[in-house]
Amino acid sequence: MNQIHQKSGKKIDWFRSIFPIILLCYILFLVGKSAWSNYGINKSISELEKEITELEDYNKETEELNKYYQTESYKERQARLKLGYAKPGESVIIISDSDQGNNAEEKNEESSLTINNQIQGSNWQNWFDYLFKK
Repeated sequence: MNQIHQKSGKKIDWFRSIFPIILLCYILFLVGKSAWSNYGINKSISELEKEITELEDYNKETEELNKYYQTESYKERQARLKLGYAKPGESVIIISDSDQGNNAEEKNEESSLTINNQIQGSNWQNWFDYLFKK
């Protein structure tokens, strides 16, 4: 009978010494898993905050461009560039790109006619007017 108690006592002692180690390992595993999860979440948060600041900067730039597009100076500039408008006393000169093929020659002829119609007087008179009468 004494031997039976010794075997069961060894089993209990072995269980009492191993169980805390197993429990400690399990707790460390759970803490490590939680820490890794928190690290991933914090990394995602920082990436999203960075994206938010980039989008806010983009929105500010877009708002500034929108305000600029509403100004009279922008409208006047676009009218001059795209529609060929000019202020009173100004003359419009059209310069075309040579890489547009056959249409480029036609546009060059039209621009030459426009320039010839706008120039009045001799060359020295035009220079004199340009330099001294503005």
